[in-house]
Amino acid sequence: MFRFAAAFCVLTLNGCGSEHQLVGLRDGDDTALPRPDDTVPPKAVCGASPPVVAPGEPARFVGENSHDPDGIPLTRYRWTLQQAPDLSRATLPAGQENVDGFVPDVTGDYLATLVVVNDRGNPSNACTARLQAIPTDDLWLELSWARPADNIDLVLLRNGAAILTEEGHPAAPDLCRPGFCDVDWGTKGDPQDDPELVLLDTDGTGPEIMALPTAADAFYDIGVYDNPSHTSYGDNRAQVRIVAGGEVVFDGAYTLMGEPGGPSDGDPENLPVFLARVQFMANGAIQVRPCKNPGPGVACEL
Repeated sequence: MFRFAAAFCVLTLNGCGSEHQLVGLRDGDDTALPRPDDTVPPKAVCGASPPVVAPGEPARFVGENSHDPDGIPLTRYRWTLQQAPDLSRATLPAGQENVDGFVPDVTGDYLATLVVVNDRGNPSNACTARLQAIPTDDLWLELSWARPADNIDLVLLRNGAAILTEEGHPAAPDLCRPGFCDVDWGTKGDPQDDPELVLLDTDGTGPEIMALPTAADAFYDIGVYDNPSHTSYGDNRAQVRIVAGGEVVFDGAYTLMGEPGGPSDGDPENLPVFLARVQFMANGAIQVRPCKNPGPGVACEL
C-alpha cells in the first residue's frame, strides 16, 4: 500500500513552478519524512509531592512533566538520591517518570536529582527535587553510632527521676529506653503523652528513633546507653539529634567506652549518659540546655 506523505517543488528553468510532485512511501518506511531537529537538550522537570512529610511517611518524587522542546520522545529517566541527612539509611526505590514510596527515616532534607534522555541519546541538565522531613511530635529523638555489632540505646528520663532502682535496674515509671518503656505519663491511659520507640536497631549503626507525641509541662533528660546485650570491647561514638517543636535543637556526640567483661545494667560502664535537657513550659515555650560534664550514671548538670 502506498500513502502520500509530502509534496515537493518541480524545478524548472525559471525556478520552482506551480506543479508539485507527490512522493509515495510504503507503510512503515519513514526515511523520507523530515525528523524533528535536536537543537536544544531535553528539559527535566521535577519536584517532591508532598514537599514536606514527617519521618516515616511516604513521599513521591515527580518527573512526569519533563519534556523535549523539539518534540523528541524521552526514553530514560535517571533518578539519584543526591543528598540525605547524616543519620539516614533511606534508599531511593526504582522509578521511571516518577518514584513512588520513598520513605525518609530521619529529620532533614533529602535531595533527589533527575536527568532525562531523549531517543537520540541526548541528556538534560539535572533537576533537583527537595523533600523535607519534619517530625510532628513534640519531642523526637534520633540516634546513630559508629561501630556496628554493638547495641546503643536512647534513654529518656522525665523530671530528673532516679536512674536506677535499689536492685540496680532501670527506674520506672519515669525512664524509657528499649526494653524498659512500659510507662504511662500524663493522662492515664492516653498513649499520646507517652514515649514510643519508632525505630529500633540492635545490630547495625542506627538510626534508632524515639518519639513523644505530646509533651507535658515537664523537663526531659535525653541520653544514651551501651546495652550489654551486645558486648563490644572498643569505644563507640554515639550521635544524638533532638527535635523539639519541629526544629533541631540539639545535635551532639559522646564516645561510650567498651564493656570490659560485659557488666550488668547496674555497673558504672553501662549506666545512661545524659547529654541534654529539654523543658516544655506551660506557656508553650521550649528550653534546651546541654548537660555539663556528662558521664555514666551522672545526673544532668546544667
